[in-house]
Amino acid sequence: MARFSALLLLLAATWTGCAGDNAMTSSGSPGAPQPALRCTTPTDTSATLGSPFNLHFGGQAAIVGEDLSLTFAQLLGDDRCPQGVECIRAGEADVVIRVADSQHPPADLTLSTVDIPASHGSYHGFDVQLVQVTPYPEAGHAPTPEADTCVQLIVSRQR
Repeated sequence: MARFSALLLLLAATWTGCAGDNAMTSSGSPGAPQPALRCTTPTDTSATLGSPFNLHFGGQAAIVGEDLSLTFAQLLGDDRCPQGVECIRAGEADVVIRVADSQHPPADLTLSTVDIPASHGSYHGFDVQLVQVTPYPEAGHAPTPEADTCVQLIVSRQR
């Protein structure tokens, strides 16, 4: 009976520890974290309505033919379950996208990967949709700093 209890405790620790510093890979071995993953995709400084484009943290893009600019202003948090780890829940990444035009005050839209593909916000007739946050966490790597994170967005006119 004691062996069964110990096994249950080990399983519970493995399942609940997926997002913490003591996360175990599928091979079951914790180790010193590898360097953090980085997004190397450059910011698309100009984008078109309805097409995906990338913003590196702090990057800004203007929508071609529209009086609209977007900036990846903040990574609020990223607790997505790393690849190579089994977690009870998938987790999410939350970002703030600052949207501005010359006619209105800027607005901060909070978008989340938990709602993809439906995560979007609106700004004066435009819809801003979060497609993805990169890089996706991987087991054994240190957390990615905010400065090394990218988002992919799609902007369209509201219907």
